[in-house]
Amino acid sequence: MLSRRELIKLGLYGGTGGILHLVRQKSGAYAWALDEDKRRKHERDHDDDEHDDDGRGGPPGGPPGGSPPPPPAFTSTLPIPPVKQKVNPSTLPGVEIYNDGFPTSYYEVVETQGSVPLFPGMQPTVIWGFDGGTTTSTGIRTHLGPTFVANIGERVVIRMHNNLGPGNDSIVHHHGAHVGSDWDGSALWSQQIHNGSFKDFVYPNDDDISATHWYHDHNINFTGHNVFMGLEGMFLLSDAPELSLNLPGHPTNDPAPPGELPFDIPLVIQDRAFDPSGQLAYNPFSARGFLGDTFMVNGAIQPTARVAPRKYRFRILNGSNARFYQLALFTNAGVPIPFHIVGSDGGLFKTAVRADNGGFLIAPAERVEVIVDFSGLAMGTKVFLNNCMMQTDGRKPAGLVANCATVPQTPGPDGVGSLLSFDVAFSWPDPSSFTPGQTLRSDFPVYNVADALPPVPGAQPGATRDWRFERGRGGEWLVNCFNGLGALAFDPGPTPPFTATNPEKPRIDATCKVGTTEIWRLINGSGGWAHPVHIHRNQFQILDRVDSGSGRSLGLLPTQLGLKDVFRLEQNVTLLLITKYTSGPTSDKQLGKYVMHCHNVEHEDTAMMIVWECTL
Repeated sequence: MLSRRELIKLGLYGGTGGILHLVRQKSGAYAWALDEDKRRKHERDHDDDEHDDDGRGGPPGGPPGGSPPPPPAFTSTLPIPPVKQKVNPSTLPGVEIYNDGFPTSYYEVVETQGSVPLFPGMQPTVIWGFDGGTTTSTGIRTHLGPTFVANIGERVVIRMHNNLGPGNDSIVHHHGAHVGSDWDGSALWSQQIHNGSFKDFVYPNDDDISATHWYHDHNINFTGHNVFMGLEGMFLLSDAPELSLNLPGHPTNDPAPPGELPFDIPLVIQDRAFDPSGQLAYNPFSARGFLGDTFMVNGAIQPTARVAPRKYRFRILNGSNARFYQLALFTNAGVPIPFHIVGSDGGLFKTAVRADNGGFLIAPAERVEVIVDFSGLAMGTKVFLNNCMMQTDGRKPAGLVANCATVPQTPGPDGVGSLLSFDVAFSWPDPSSFTPGQTLRSDFPVYNVADALPPVPGAQPGATRDWRFERGRGGEWLVNCFNGLGALAFDPGPTPPFTATNPEKPRIDATCKVGTTEIWRLINGSGGWAHPVHIHRNQFQILDRVDSGSGRSLGLLPTQLGLKDVFRLEQNVTLLLITKYTSGPTSDKQLGKYVMHCHNVEHEDTAMMIVWECTL
């Protein structure tokens, strides 16, 4: 337990009326006992420090003492979380059995505490995880949950148990899914799974396309903490058009040799902070956004992966709370290896986009799919995945380093350095069919801007909606706060239990109708902050990226060309988005209440969120 003096240094101690007690549980994990009203009062009291734009703020990490020395870089093997196995629905008492002609797969998951060995000579690190974390086929432990793999047209039913312990509620969000609000996992009271209970989630997968999704905790006020503790995993969807492309790692045409990694690899990049004994250390008062000082890929600290000189498909997720990355590949001789960006949040692009030695930017919760060609590299060549983006404050990145090929092997406090190494170590044929410039999706959707505007006077259009991401006068993170008046602080409504006379009534900030097309403008008028904005339910296309002051078009970045559910709203930037509200063919019509929020999860936890409703 931290001393009173150490808490004073953190500015988190308030005597008997303090907002925080940091205690070490028997498990070894830190528990933060805090009062939500006092936390927000703390933010208001320190507002002079939070409103400045000069980058001031404490160093990244958790409690004083800092993380212990990590294991030597590139000595841990990259873990690949196992694919979740189906269960017989007869083992799930009370589960709904569907007989509507759509194939249905059933699964069972338990959210619970687990442990992962990370630091040599220390006790394993206590984590929270889906199934308590997972063990790879080669015996490596990782905090990541199992990977779900499904086809479009295959309904997935997951019974989710919460065994996190008394007082630890959870909400599970399938990030990227087009799903009914009952199973979306929005930050609403009715979505909570209380400790000792379970909920059945139904994902119809009937109105999506192949894409790289993920799932994670979304509990009200505690998303930052719960995701930091390890509650996340991947959810991969395939369809016939994607499989026909025969991309690297095709499930039947391109299997990996025994003992080697697959040729289609999810990569989850995260920063974490630990206390001196190697336990996770999260600071709930890092309202700017939590930054860690230890860097992990798939739950391992700076791991390494054996590869063959051939093409690989990587599905990259930025799973960090607040850190942005600029990712680039270089050999140990400093030679750049290009990325061929083939997709983003909502699936494959129409055609691939090449990113050379400058790489690409990825914000928290964004996914980027790339093809990397290691052919032509000699055996023994090492290739490093480097982060070239400096960031020492949760508010925004600080800029690129001058030379991404010569970054430190181990990242420093600014996050710049090598995150993962690839060793060209064995030979294997490449039957995949990817070629740069090929058409990936001939059915790539294009939304008609005219559909969002009134065709004739008096006709009902879709809508054009403005959403301003701002600070309130009390230091709150808000959407459309109307010059700091706090008019749209997130309001989930009264707390449970819900009855006929006390129904769940979150404030609805927008109502959108199935069949309509809308334009949304996401506006950041501040020079001091960058927000990764996530919209639930729908995928959007970005029409333009403009300067919020002058209106001058800034052009789209390579990863912004596809369907998106996370949008990098940089400082002084406005994004123009378009979407159409559709409904799938099954009984789940994807209706109800959803949210939009900043996916800097500390901003989300401090009210930067709105509720919108989809209706017929």
